[in-house]
Amino acid sequence: MLSGRMPRSVAVAIPCWNGRRWLDGCLEAVLAQTRRPDEVIVVDNGSTDGSAGHVRTRFPDVRVLELERNTGFAGAANAGLRASAAEAVALVNTDVRLAPDWLARTC
Repeated sequence: MLSGRMPRSVAVAIPCWNGRRWLDGCLEAVLAQTRRPDEVIVVDNGSTDGSAGHVRTRFPDVRVLELERNTGFAGAANAGLRASAAEAVALVNTDVRLAPDWLARTC
């Protein structure tokens, strides 16, 4: 929570390095939230497994930010934070499946 109040806009940023096998479950859970995020960004961290193309094809409403090389988790996370104009940004790992009310309870 920001300053004791609900943020007006919330984004979810997902750093991804060769995480295609987990992306469907993760993104399906993010997109099924009871409090839908205003923006979802997958930060492809130089993947070689087709993660970025898969997200673009399967989840056309998800923004894909492709980094030219693997910058490590912190580099990808920071790129996702910088890319969003939302008031609050939640970082989510590719290998998690969130409860449907996770975002509503988080902010």
